[in-house]
Amino acid sequence: MAEKVKAMYIKEGSEAVEIMEIDDELATYYELTGCDCVDMPMRTVGGHRLAFVCDDEGLLKDRLPTAADAKGRVMLVGSLVIVGRDELDPEFRSLTDEEVKAVMDNLLVCTVKDVRSGKYVRQMVLTGVGY
Repeated sequence: MAEKVKAMYIKEGSEAVEIMEIDDELATYYELTGCDCVDMPMRTVGGHRLAFVCDDEGLLKDRLPTAADAKGRVMLVGSLVIVGRDELDPEFRSLTDEEVKAVMDNLLVCTVKDVRSGKYVRQMVLTGVGY
């Protein structure tokens, strides 16, 4: 039985973010991101190092931006699952209340162009993301 972790979910094409408890297993991350190849980079938001589960091939598939740096440059695309992870520990953990607040403080609903359809859509974007 998989351990449950508290995570944040930014769904591509959505104006909302969800805080949820999920099974900490690869199948769950694939299902939520809707991709064929996940990546799990560490990024900084509001002074907290967090793990982002995302589509490793998202740029090649023209996925919508869901995370940007402080200058508005796209950092990650497609649906994101954000979980806690300590730098020297390979295992994911639940987000703390402080980490959730740091993410919430940096969320914006933006209008972005979907290059697949040519239409503009409103999309939740996490800003201020750094390496």
